[in-house]
Amino acid sequence: MPGAFDACVLIHTLEHVPAPHETLATIRQLLRPAGLLCVVVPDAIGNPSDFYTIDHTAHYDAALLARTIDRTGFGTELVPDLIANELTACAVSGAPVRAPEGAPDYGPAVAELERFERGLAALPDEPCYVFGTALIGVLVARGLGERCVGFVDEAPFQIGKAVLGRPVCHPRDAAHRTVVLGVAESVARRVAPRLAGFGCRVVNPWNCEGEHDERRSA
Repeated sequence: MPGAFDACVLIHTLEHVPAPHETLATIRQLLRPAGLLCVVVPDAIGNPSDFYTIDHTAHYDAALLARTIDRTGFGTELVPDLIANELTACAVSGAPVRAPEGAPDYGPAVAELERFERGLAALPDEPCYVFGTALIGVLVARGLGERCVGFVDEAPFQIGKAVLGRPVCHPRDAAHRTVVLGVAESVARRVAPRLAGFGCRVVNPWNCEGEHDERRSA
């Protein structure tokens, strides 16, 4: 039904679509004139761990996202810093506002990942908990192998569950234990002081190639 919809919202969808231009063109046909489109995708530059997600068919920076949407007949505006480590674009069906041409510069993100992997290789040879139960946390836990004795999480719905057969506990239950940060670097910077406040010995693979975070507890 062409022109049947006022708006369309794609949250963590476009990065999974093999043919984004064709998908967006179809959406534009389904929207009424001046219909609204909102797209949210991971920021591959701000959060380089997005490159570990194998079912993402594209890794977007701001310019690539805007250009992808513009090319299908939308006028696109990026909403800066709305969600940490995410890119948000709002677009109106109609005359496009062309984004700058050029391929994304993935070099800095790749360098961050290389530093992170050196940090993983330097993790302590002792029993550890991993903070974070999502993709990066599981990646860190698998790298630790038998050294990973459990997970730490602040989300109430995760505490008491198990990941990879290991229990998930609150940070207070890992006091005086080594906790490796298994989250994006920007999140790791915010989480480290909180974990140290619970008495955890914090190890940040993004920092000093696996050495203990300088904010760790004594």
